[in-house]
Amino acid sequence: MKIIFYGTRDYDHLYFDVLAADPDYGCTIKFLAANLDPDTAQLAAGGDAVCAFVNSDCGAETLSVLAKAGIKLLLMRCAGYNNVDLAAAKANGITVMRVPGYSPEAVAEHAMALAQAANRRICKAYIKVRNNNFALDGLLGQNFYGACAGIVGTGRIGAAMARICHGFGMNVLCYDMYKNPEVEKFARYVSLEELLQKADLVSLHCPLTEGTHHMINKDTIAMMIPCLCFLRMALTYIVPVRYCMNRGSANGAPAGGAFLVDIPEDWEPRAKQQPTGLIAYGTSCRRPVRVLSRPRKKSRVI
Repeated sequence: MKIIFYGTRDYDHLYFDVLAADPDYGCTIKFLAANLDPDTAQLAAGGDAVCAFVNSDCGAETLSVLAKAGIKLLLMRCAGYNNVDLAAAKANGITVMRVPGYSPEAVAEHAMALAQAANRRICKAYIKVRNNNFALDGLLGQNFYGACAGIVGTGRIGAAMARICHGFGMNVLCYDMYKNPEVEKFARYVSLEELLQKADLVSLHCPLTEGTHHMINKDTIAMMIPCLCFLRMALTYIVPVRYCMNRGSANGAPAGGAFLVDIPEDWEPRAKQQPTGLIAYGTSCRRPVRVLSRPRKKSRVI
């Protein structure tokens, strides 16, 4: 089998070159730097399968071009497949396969790392120290110990995040349509409204469904207290970027703490959308993260 590997990065070679060189693997891999879209799909001619990533365009037009090129298998090297038109894939006779799941602890630990970086102003401190500025102004954070963590979605990743928050000595509130018995041993399930109204740290770990589409919007953001941190480790469609960028404006959204948002790679902010309080860029699991920070007001006591 010949696999056309789209959107290749240096770290991909570290693992897939080993597979390609293994005679028992039974496959050859052609690496392409270009990402998969309708214009580059024709480069798959002569291959049997294509390997794409979460930011690839796997829409109907792309799949049609791939089918004409003789491609029968679409391999997604990611867990998400919302960028794949499954109906079009079926119509074109293309089988779609994906990664069943990543390490939930790895994602949860990274979420907490982002929260700590925002809370303790790590990015801002790094920049100041590089300029020989060791003043503590604007670098003071808040203790997670004794604060309230709100976990939206308690699947494998959400449950791992809840355990981490519990280990930090936080009071853990959770919201999910289906309660996790293991999480209930140390956390309390509440409504989404109560969670947003009480949590100092809010972390989203839920899939994109009709029920979660735009779950966080201007109305639900307005419910939030001046929170310590908000993490979106879910898809953009769950938290619209425009509401995140306008947080703290005249719409009544909370103005305290830090707001971490995954920004899609193709999103270009207009001048009026530039976030206020921008202190640094971090790195999320897949995309750049903008870290917004303002002085935090005293949190509520639960």
